[in-house]
Amino acid sequence: MMLKFELAFGLPGGQTLLIPDLISKEQPAFAWDDANALQFAYQYSVLPRSILHRFMVRQHQRVDEKIRWRTGVMLNHDGFTALVKADIKAATIRISIVDNSVRGDGDRRQFSTLPPGICGYPRHHPGYQTA
Repeated sequence: MMLKFELAFGLPGGQTLLIPDLISKEQPAFAWDDANALQFAYQYSVLPRSILHRFMVRQHQRVDEKIRWRTGVMLNHDGFTALVKADIKAATIRISIVDNSVRGDGDRRQFSTLPPGICGYPRHHPGYQTA
């Protein structure tokens, strides 16, 4: 039932579920440099607390197993790393993407599906603005 309603996802091995709403509130320590990152900010009039949790469930195959907390997550995919952070009080989601690949062509299309619209909170929501 938790899988059906996107409240949890299975961890490798298949017998354990991770529930994003129950992971640590504290952001883990990690190195990150925004200087060379492609950055997006999405501003809402109201940001549901569950939006990032549902996003983690939908993107769980890309989630870094050590860098995830209730309001943020790091994703890795095809030479790209994305840091997604939600600020519930400010009703903002910030996404930073870096290209870690050796090709260095700046092709960031692989993360074009990251904006919050894929989380079930559409971009055409009345409170949505791109910052």
